[in-house]
Amino acid sequence: MKLQSTLTLALRLFKREWRSSELRILMLALLVAVTATTSISFFADRLASALLNRSAEMLGGDLVVKSSRPLEWSDLLPSEYSALKTAEVIEFSSVVLARDQLLLSSIKAVSNGYPLYGMLQVASERPGTVIKRQYGPKKGTVWVDARVLDRLQVEIGETVRLGAAEFCITKLLKLEPDRSGNFISLAPRIMMNAADLPLAKVLQAGSRANYHYYFAGNQEMLSLLEADLKPALGVGARLVRAGERQQGAGLLLQRTQQYLALTTLLAVVLAAIAVAVAARRYSLRQYDVSATLRCLGASKQTLFRVYA
Repeated sequence: MKLQSTLTLALRLFKREWRSSELRILMLALLVAVTATTSISFFADRLASALLNRSAEMLGGDLVVKSSRPLEWSDLLPSEYSALKTAEVIEFSSVVLARDQLLLSSIKAVSNGYPLYGMLQVASERPGTVIKRQYGPKKGTVWVDARVLDRLQVEIGETVRLGAAEFCITKLLKLEPDRSGNFISLAPRIMMNAADLPLAKVLQAGSRANYHYYFAGNQEMLSLLEADLKPALGVGARLVRAGERQQGAGLLLQRTQQYLALTTLLAVVLAAIAVAVAARRYSLRQYDVSATLRCLGASKQTLFRVYA
C-alpha cells in the first residue's frame, strides 16, 4: 500500500508539474545533449573515415616506402605479407625527342598494380571525353599531359623517343590521384610502363630517381609490415603511413577531429547549462510542495522516491 500510494503521488505530481515550463525545458535540454553528442560523434567518425581514405588516395597507398635507390621486393615484402596489394612507381627527369624538338619532362614509370587507390583520368583525343582507368599505360606506349603535345608539336598516335626506345602516345593524361605538389611535378608529365625501363636505358648507375613502393590491404598486417621494415631500411629510405600528421590530408584529418571534438564539447556544455538552469528553477518551485508533503507526514525517503 505504501509503494502504491507513493507511485500515485508521484504520478499526480508529474502530471501537475509537466504543465510547468521548467520540467519541459529540463527534458528538452537532456534530449538536445544526448542528440548533439551522438550526432556529432557519428558525423566525426564518418568524416574521419572519409578523410583517411582520401589521405591514402593522395599518398598512393596505406603504407609507402620512399627511397632514392632501388630496393628489392624480397626485402620489402616477405612471403607472409603476400596478401597485400602492391605497386611500384619510379619518378625521374629525362629529355624526350620528337620532330627534332627536345623537352625536359618528368617521367613516371608505373607497375601493373598502379594505382592502388583512386583512378587515372585520361582522354583519347583533345578535346575529348574524360575516361577513368584503374591501370597505367601498356608496354610500348606512353600517356602524356597536354603540355608535352604543345611543346613537341605532336598529337596522340604519334611517337616520341625516350632514351634508346620509341613510344607511341596513346592517351592524354588528365589526372593522377597521387600526384604531389613538388617542383619536379610541375614539369610536363609523361607516364610509361615500368617494364619498358630496361629497353629505354634511361636509368644508369648514378641516375637520380625517386622510388616509391606502395602497399594496401589489412591494417593489422600493414602495421606488422611497418614494424618489420623500419629497422631494415637504410639511408635514403623512409616509411610514410596514410593519415600521418606530416601529410597534407593527415594534418587536415587531425585538425578536423580536433574541431569536431571542440564542437561536441561546446554542445554538451550548452546543454548542461540549460539543464542546470531548468533544474534549479524546478527545484525552487518544489520547496512549498515538499514542505506541505512533510507536514502531511511524508518521510524524506518517500519524497526522494517521488521525485526520482
